[in-house]
Amino acid sequence: MHGFLKCRVRHAAAAVIGSGAVAAGMMLATPGTAQATTLACGSPVTASLTLTANVNCTADTTDNGLNIEAPDVTVNLNGHSILGPGDTYQTSGVSDNGYSGVTVESGTISNFTGALAFEGSSGSDLTGIVVEHVAATETTLGDEDYGVYAQYLTGASISSMTVKGAYYGVELAGSSSSTVTGNQVSGAFIGLYDDEGTANTWSGNTVSLASYWFGMEASGTTGTVIASNTITGSASDGIVNFGGTSVSITGNTLSGLYDGIYDDESTGTTASGNTALGDLFGLYAYEPDGAAYTGNHLSHGTYGIETDYPASETLKKNTTDGNSEAGVYVYTAQGTGTYSAALTNNTANNNGYGLYSQIPATGSGNEASGNKVLNCYNVKCKKAEGAAKIPAPPHHPPAIIPAPVFRAKQ
Repeated sequence: MHGFLKCRVRHAAAAVIGSGAVAAGMMLATPGTAQATTLACGSPVTASLTLTANVNCTADTTDNGLNIEAPDVTVNLNGHSILGPGDTYQTSGVSDNGYSGVTVESGTISNFTGALAFEGSSGSDLTGIVVEHVAATETTLGDEDYGVYAQYLTGASISSMTVKGAYYGVELAGSSSSTVTGNQVSGAFIGLYDDEGTANTWSGNTVSLASYWFGMEASGTTGTVIASNTITGSASDGIVNFGGTSVSITGNTLSGLYDGIYDDESTGTTASGNTALGDLFGLYAYEPDGAAYTGNHLSHGTYGIETDYPASETLKKNTTDGNSEAGVYVYTAQGTGTYSAALTNNTANNNGYGLYSQIPATGSGNEASGNKVLNCYNVKCKKAEGAAKIPAPPHHPPAIIPAPVFRAKQ
């Protein structure tokens, strides 16, 4: 792992459930209706409502903005804001501690530890959670801030959000069959985070990172789909798959990153149709088992693809060009072991090394030309196969960025 410490964190409850009183004269909607409502900080929500004014919690350091205390309610912010006291007080803008069928929409939540918290329990997932058109902002970047924290959800939809300055943009923990689509996350350390989820879809999101860390992290997930996202950042990892099973990474655009895609000790990963531009590693894989990397275009970085210690790996129809060190590099520390890789119909032009494998690779139909050191080694190419003598391998730097201190929510 090149000294990298993997962190899989099951977060504790993030929000303090407040007991603030309802404002005098407040109108609460009857079940099934949504009436105009003025609320005080810490108000319980037991029926659908529409705000007619901001909820001001700037002087309240103990209560959440609103507490969901019934199922099947809609909170329509109606263009208004829920304003918090700062990110150090462990409060949330809207907190749902165990109720299904909740929708939060159309407004701004700012300056809490987290904007939205939805927490089911193991064996009792929340269903029907919807968040859309909500802007979540933080004025300072604390190490526990979040736009959305959601634990044990099934079939949730989180869409069209704008999250600025949160440590975590959107996080799903232990959730399944949920979609996170069309959101914009900026200034985050971890833009999107799927912790031990099943069959969740993350698509069409745009993430720009504050510093090194992850645009999209999937940790111990199964059947995750990560598709058509755009991720940029300096010295950051774009998409990270830690120990996942059957994770699909498709059609993403990744630029200016340390690792565009980082696939670590996974099983059955498919990465196809992704574009990486100017990344240190367009795609880096560590001990992948049964991975298929197909039709990716990885260019003008340092390494197009590097894969370390692969088992039954397939690289097909990838294009790597203009990378200063190597187009494709299969690394095994010169040992054969039980490692195996098949390279078929890949193209590597104008790199340092073209297609270089430290073990004989199966497959054929590869093309390599104009590479400075050599075109092909241990890879079957249409032209310029092999070398007169065993060449020195490409440089092998640490492929993983150093990890910052990772602290769980309290």
